[in-house]
Amino acid sequence: MNNRDKTIEAEIYFLICKFLSNGPCLKAAKAIKEEIEEFNLLPKRLKWTGSETNITYSEFEKNYPYIKNDFLLKICSRIGLILDQNLPPSVPGVASLLGTGTQSLLRSSSSKLTVCCKIFTFFKLMLFSHSSLDIKPQNLTQLLYTCLHKTFHHSPKPTPYLSSNIGMIIIIIIVIYYLHFVFFSVKNLLISS
Repeated sequence: MNNRDKTIEAEIYFLICKFLSNGPCLKAAKAIKEEIEEFNLLPKRLKWTGSETNITYSEFEKNYPYIKNDFLLKICSRIGLILDQNLPPSVPGVASLLGTGTQSLLRSSSSKLTVCCKIFTFFKLMLFSHSSLDIKPQNLTQLLYTCLHKTFHHSPKPTPYLSSNIGMIIIIIIVIYYLHFVFFSVKNLLISS
């Protein structure tokens, strides 16, 4: 582990302890604080002689008086918003630290199935929340154009999976769209009669 990772790890322990000390887990906060000091998990302090010495939790806390108990919560809240601006998730507006795939906070621009995930998500939403979505052919066309344009024009090169199967994906999407349309048309006819 390099020095940067060690520093971040120490700061995370500190922030977790601060966060826990603000809520119902006071015993856990006390236990973590004791273990932080017992295992010397905080960065060492450099003396004027050049030697290093361990620092206590209280001393470390005094160095950062502006860090409040909700600082970790604020970091977690903001990091998703910042990531969403640079790498939009497949389902906008869903905020979770525990997401996976294109909803993960660890997602990257090199996700191979970004287009497929966005299109699948669109159809999943369309099928399960048909009453709240404005489903028109231009919505589908716009979604396909946006997904394809972003994939092929903003990435260095399309992934082999997408370039070899994109035609099949489009055909499947169109078939699903029209099956959905027929299904709900028949359902509405049955309900109205």
